[in-house]
Amino acid sequence: MFWYVWRCKPNQEIGRYENGECIRKGAREELQELGMQVVCPTIPEFKRFKKAGKRETERALFRGYVIAGSPIIKWMQLADLARNSNKALLGVVCIGNGPARISETIVQHLSGRTWQTGEKFKSGDEVRVKEGPFFGQVAKIESLDDERAVMLVSMLGQSVRVSVDIDVLEEV
Repeated sequence: MFWYVWRCKPNQEIGRYENGECIRKGAREELQELGMQVVCPTIPEFKRFKKAGKRETERALFRGYVIAGSPIIKWMQLADLARNSNKALLGVVCIGNGPARISETIVQHLSGRTWQTGEKFKSGDEVRVKEGPFFGQVAKIESLDDERAVMLVSMLGQSVRVSVDIDVLEEV
């Protein structure tokens, strides 16, 4: 199987779905219709809407790129596919005179991995701060939101509530 990186239009890596039905096709759906196997790792993303409130959606991990493979496609066929694509595909990423290939092991690693944003912690977990003014402090998480954690840090013999970015925390 030969795997190639495809460039696509911004925010059109994956289609838009509502109630399980595809409303707008993305690069992933276009390549699947052409009979190719497609790997497009996604991560959860929370969006806020005025009327609907906060809702979880998904977005591509590699924005603007999709990985697709097929055992029978030749280089010239790839160029034709990009030219004849519906809307989302822009072309194959090239290095020198040919398309950039990706090894099977990298594709297997990307397709089998679960990507997470900040869901690795929950209230009550013991964490250590990796950087910033509270570097090295061990604390207990009190509450979480999308980007920050409120935790109790021991300072001068008292517990103090601090708000820290989730990205600077690690499990103890």
